[in-house]
Amino acid sequence: MAETGSAATAQTEPLPFDGFDKIFLNGEWRQGRSEKISEDLDPYTGEVLVRIPLADERDLNEAFGAAASAQESWGNTLPAERAGIVRRAAAIMEERREELVGWLIRESGSTRIKAEVEWQYAHAVTLEASTFPTRADGMILPVDIPGKESRVYRRPVGVVGMISPWNFPLHLSSRSVAPALALGNTVVVKPASDTPVTGGLLLAKIYEEAGLPAGVLNVVVGSGSVIGDAFVKHPVPRVISFTGSTEVGRRIAELAAQSPILKRVVLELGGNSPCVVLDDADIDLASRIALFGKFLHQGQICMAINRLIVDEKVFDEFADAFVAGVGAMKVGDPSDERTVVGPLINRQQLEKLQRHIEQARSEGARELAGGGAELSLGGGSSSSTVSSAVWAWTRRTLGSSRRDQVKGLKYFLRHALEVWGGWARPFQVYEERGGRVPVLPPITPEFDPLGAGGRVLPPPDVDDPALCAEDETVALVVIGGERSPAVSAVLRV
Repeated sequence: MAETGSAATAQTEPLPFDGFDKIFLNGEWRQGRSEKISEDLDPYTGEVLVRIPLADERDLNEAFGAAASAQESWGNTLPAERAGIVRRAAAIMEERREELVGWLIRESGSTRIKAEVEWQYAHAVTLEASTFPTRADGMILPVDIPGKESRVYRRPVGVVGMISPWNFPLHLSSRSVAPALALGNTVVVKPASDTPVTGGLLLAKIYEEAGLPAGVLNVVVGSGSVIGDAFVKHPVPRVISFTGSTEVGRRIAELAAQSPILKRVVLELGGNSPCVVLDDADIDLASRIALFGKFLHQGQICMAINRLIVDEKVFDEFADAFVAGVGAMKVGDPSDERTVVGPLINRQQLEKLQRHIEQARSEGARELAGGGAELSLGGGSSSSTVSSAVWAWTRRTLGSSRRDQVKGLKYFLRHALEVWGGWARPFQVYEERGGRVPVLPPITPEFDPLGAGGRVLPPPDVDDPALCAEDETVALVVIGGERSPAVSAVLRV
């Protein structure tokens, strides 16, 4: 009898990829020769996903050498064979869809919404690239010399060096890698330090499984300060593809000009996109479009909306709709399918964003909605405002199940608050029947680890049914900013 249901599914599902603590050179997985080790972090939880010994210039030279050696044979491979391997890579992406989406969530802080969109883009561009080998046809041009022909042949350019970004790592790497491979080129990828797996190592696993010959695709994970300049100036690659900031793009263009050979440089750089709302616009639709364009992937996209230009006749109406939309968005765990805004990729991006906000405030911008950065439960982004008080309370009737509620509350405090400067040591949870449960000592000049200046925030209203229903234990984090305290999170334990 044929197996059905979950048992059969379990047998057909591929085992998850592993071994991401190595780089991929000439068809082999090996550790980088550098003495430095990079910790690949989950930006939401702070968890170390993988520790990778980084590549140095010796690894880089080996990668480009392998790509150069493999290029002639790969370029002469029959178009149908090259198309078949790229098509097989797209099929593997489909088979491993949830695995790839999971990596995008964990490594790049993508919300599930964005990760699913990115997977679709990466899969689609790979499928499209699989048609390129049979579309690279030449031409016979008209010529005015009797007895002569003018022919155009399209041949692979050779070795392509690709530096990928961290914001859409799987898609933007695939967008360069898949077409280059399909047309007979070999590739060396240097993924962004924040996304070495989704920006390069996952693609190496996928194409290895698809049957790509050794040396055709190589992935070096290394620090830009160590191998970045050498990557661009290296005499082997004839094309350098880079997606990232304008500042770094300028530097790459300069370095490419200093190379022993003239290189083609393909740059996709930062943007400052406007969204213009005219007086006859559908305001509800316009506000929803603006929310999507601004907040997808926390706004960390070169095409994200950075300026809203609104006709003064509809400004107030649009602003109200936009602010209401911002307030309705779920912020937090990117793996939750309801989450719209997840974490920023790293502390540097957080600090850059904070500087922009402070500049806008100092220049007189009117703040319609906002707050401080919130600390995730696992220790991702650090809070930019003073965490002045944390209160927990219960309206649950005492009984056998209450013990589990208090136990869960203690676990939350131990897990979440240890991240906030090691405050767990002075914590105790005091049970009070039907009343407040203080979990922080009073903020005083003597006990002021985050510099709250001795200011104590008032506890929330325990009897507010919107915050705490019957038979429920709640922990409420109150963030005290420079101007006024604001509720940061209500956590039902």
